[in-house]
Amino acid sequence: FRLEVIGNAYSMPRQNLHIAILLPSLRGGGAERVMLNVGKQLAVENYQIDFVLVKATGRFLDQIPSGINLVDLNARRVLTALPALIRYLRSQRPAILLSSLPHINLAAIIASQLARTRTKVVVIEHNTLSQSINYSSQKTARFLPILMRFFYRFANQIVAVSNGVAVDLEQMLKLPKSRLSVIYNPVITPDLLEKANRPIAHPWYQQRRTPVILAIGRLTQAKCFDLLLRSFQKARLQEDANLIILGEGPDRKTLEALTDELNLHDHVQLPGFVDNPYQYIKNSNLFVLSSLWEGLPTVLIEALYLGVPIISTDCPSGPKEILKNGRWGTLIPMKDADALTTAIVFALRNRHDTPPKDSWAPFTQAYAISCYQKLLHQVTQSR
Repeated sequence: FRLEVIGNAYSMPRQNLHIAILLPSLRGGGAERVMLNVGKQLAVENYQIDFVLVKATGRFLDQIPSGINLVDLNARRVLTALPALIRYLRSQRPAILLSSLPHINLAAIIASQLARTRTKVVVIEHNTLSQSINYSSQKTARFLPILMRFFYRFANQIVAVSNGVAVDLEQMLKLPKSRLSVIYNPVITPDLLEKANRPIAHPWYQQRRTPVILAIGRLTQAKCFDLLLRSFQKARLQEDANLIILGEGPDRKTLEALTDELNLHDHVQLPGFVDNPYQYIKNSNLFVLSSLWEGLPTVLIEALYLGVPIISTDCPSGPKEILKNGRWGTLIPMKDADALTTAIVFALRNRHDTPPKDSWAPFTQAYAISCYQKLLHQVTQSR
């Protein structure tokens, strides 16, 4: 079973279609950044955009342009935001409610059903559901597919960010193929290269005496940064290098302790969340993704576009699609520290060709937005 990315480049008349984008907040997560890009570009295409946030907080708040309406439901949790969301739908009556992330998607569907308006609901899935459930530490996680299986049938369309995510959803939720679409995230934006070319002040990049390996992601179990640290420590016995891990999360103290245990404190830095990661990507000698699962890893696409050599675990799902089965980067098994060590050493010792435009063309903002325009038009025309 394989779903194809929706359509080709799509052009439709400019219109004032009212789209509400529902998110928990605008913190520095990948899904939030993607939806911010989608909303901003749809606004440029003359759609009326509302960002509806459970709580109006987060690093990306100041990136909302003046022409986009910000709606703060001012709730502590998604569940307690339902009454305010229902009131919003009844008063503003957007044509489409576009949501992202499973718990938010459920809230969007439930609120839409209770509001009894003509608002269509389009939900977006960014992660491989089966893996998220398997590795979740929350006891209630196993009930999520049951809720999704029941409520997702009321969504007008379900968007998966990769074919792997779509296949997993179809199998996990028993969804009809006609309700699923695949649209890659609008990762490559017009300003990405400009941001990547800005001068970087970090001394490791300025000195350029020692190769710098980069990893980016939330500091959680899913990213498997502990394995990366152990593999890096072994790789340094053969090739000198430094490692930077960008991101923030609950595993910070554990990773810092492991860095000290492996005697890597002079060669590993965890700067946290940075506003412009593209500078780091472009100036790095190697990009490593060590994840246990993904949906469509944005950072892998950014590294591909900026011409940085890539090593990635062949995790479900996304890396194999992005790297074309290893054509544009090295794929290694998950949880294989020795394979990662070998790949790092090989990458540091050998030159790499810059991938052609064809390798990253499907992930451009223009292509993704044209796909969303086509989908939104189809949804508004459906009964």
